[in-house]
Amino acid sequence: MRNIALIISIFGYLISLYLQDYVMIYITTMSCLFLIFLSNNAGAKIMSFVYFLYFGLATLNISTYRGTISVETLTLYSLLILISFIPFLIFRQVSNRQSYTQLKITQLFFSVANTHLSIVYLCVLLVVVLYGNVFINQEARFNISPAIGYIVKSSLIIPLFYPFFEKKNKLKFFIYVVLPILPTIFLGGRGTVIIILGAYLIVNFWRESSLKSTMSEKKRDIDKKKQKKTLIRFGLIGAVILFGLYYIRRLFSKELIGVSMILKIYKFPSTSWVYVLILPLYTGFRETVGISNVIIENQFSNVYSSTPMFFSELLTILPGDHVAPGQVLGKQIIGSTLDGGLTPGLLGGLYLDFGNMSIFGGGIIMGLICVYYRKSRINNYHLLIFALSFVQFLHLFHRGFLKLEYFTFILLLIIYFSFTIKSKINLGYEK
Repeated sequence: MRNIALIISIFGYLISLYLQDYVMIYITTMSCLFLIFLSNNAGAKIMSFVYFLYFGLATLNISTYRGTISVETLTLYSLLILISFIPFLIFRQVSNRQSYTQLKITQLFFSVANTHLSIVYLCVLLVVVLYGNVFINQEARFNISPAIGYIVKSSLIIPLFYPFFEKKNKLKFFIYVVLPILPTIFLGGRGTVIIILGAYLIVNFWRESSLKSTMSEKKRDIDKKKQKKTLIRFGLIGAVILFGLYYIRRLFSKELIGVSMILKIYKFPSTSWVYVLILPLYTGFRETVGISNVIIENQFSNVYSSTPMFFSELLTILPGDHVAPGQVLGKQIIGSTLDGGLTPGLLGGLYLDFGNMSIFGGGIIMGLICVYYRKSRINNYHLLIFALSFVQFLHLFHRGFLKLEYFTFILLLIIYFSFTIKSKINLGYEK
């Protein structure tokens, strides 16, 4: 029944593309995302939930914030989103399992992680001395050395290994999950922390569900209750980080206007608490879609470097004067009043170099990631790589330009693999 409904929605979507009707494209795209969410494909379910929120809020023309989204932009965004689900159909997870490769944490892991955390907190102390309280004055984070910023964020890799700890308790959870994320929160990093929390949940749930065939029915019921509690707990933590840092930044910034002024200046339907509540998500998502809309409407393209802007941030680590693509976009193409660069989202970031062919970008990247998705249920190492790269893709979808951070996190993950032991569990044949 679901498949029939999805086919009908896709057919309606194709008609809406032909008619170029904004409302119809919006409704049929949302219908497709909702039906994909109801499927049994875990990876597609997570991605459809994120897209449903993102596309659903960002393309609502309920304000003048970042202008009015055009039908062309809506069309390209919807195509980019729906095409990115294709790899999940090609790279199905392994269903016939005879063995399960798990990793075990060694004592050396704890020694390295403790040393790593000490270095990170020394860098935080250095930031406080040089730049003051960045948590309150978040505009100061743009002046922090990129090297220090990468070191501070590097501890975010540690929580991903907590689900594999043989013995878990509140103290270990605080040391190896809470302490590693606090430095990045102090530096005003919302998105990066949330994607790590998302990766943690994927690793935690995937690992436990993979071993359910070895559990008793009673233990499975207990496990389900624990998973629900964990999901609620981390959902609340993520909401506090996302919404809290947004309001704090607006409250203490000398350059940014307050929440109530945003609602009035950008002509929201009212100043109701509903709009205040959705504002952090709406403005965050609308920002990137709105910038993509400006790029597409004005047919902006990369005339500033021979390297595609999508990749050019990777060059900033090389000797010489290399300007980040967000800065180029903000200062030379569109215009920005703040020190930070602009983030156009994946569509806008690709469109500057590849035009309408950008709609295939999400599918190509997800194709590479889904190589690990296929074996994520039977191999903990593949699970960790998939979980991290998957949530990084969602972050890239929002941001638009490849960051060195994505690759350093994967490298750190592989380095930490060397402090674990590989072992196999025989599960027997399973369909």
